[in-house]
Amino acid sequence: MLEKFEKYLKSKGFIFISSPAKELPFPENKLLSAANNIHFPVAYITLKDLKNGIVGKFIDTQNYFTPDVIVSPIIEFMLPATSDDSEIKNRSRIYFVSAYFNDENELVEKDKLFVSNANKVLNWCRRNFKNKY
Repeated sequence: MLEKFEKYLKSKGFIFISSPAKELPFPENKLLSAANNIHFPVAYITLKDLKNGIVGKFIDTQNYFTPDVIVSPIIEFMLPATSDDSEIKNRSRIYFVSAYFNDENELVEKDKLFVSNANKVLNWCRRNFKNKY
């Protein structure tokens, strides 16, 4: 099922970025390869045209960057754990932030193109994953 999801995302112009990363900008990645990382089973998804808008947060104690999901045009997808036979063993989570409050306590809305496309991704997930996983 993840392969179908990856194909859908790519057909809509989304890319996957690797995190954590030692330096910026974040490198591109394949969605399923992120699932192999036991310590960080999260995939970050963005539109190719908005990749440069991703803000990184440096984690001093780990010496790497992670995307700032609050301010960046990014969808966070926590991948489901699978067994050796690829059977899904637990639920995944997908979400994005459409607006946030900046340091001046002003509401900042994210790029309309991003929000519109991210909502389409969530709707696709609801239709295709509903009551299956």
